[in-house]
Amino acid sequence: MCLLYETYSFSPARVKDSEKTLIVALTTEVVEDYICPVCEEIFPDEAALQEHIKSEHPWH
Repeated sequence: MCLLYETYSFSPARVKDSEKTLIVALTTEVVEDYICPVCEEIFPDEAALQEHIKSEHPWH
């Protein structure tokens, strides 16, 4: 019983850390994907970035 209790008491902490790391990794990835390569403005999604490039930097 003691072993099971110890395993259970430590598992949630590890899961929380993993979730935080995953969220940070995903957030970082999304931000990197949608920065304008010309003026470095950040966009919430790819469509907004494409629209921005077409209107603001048509030569790229």
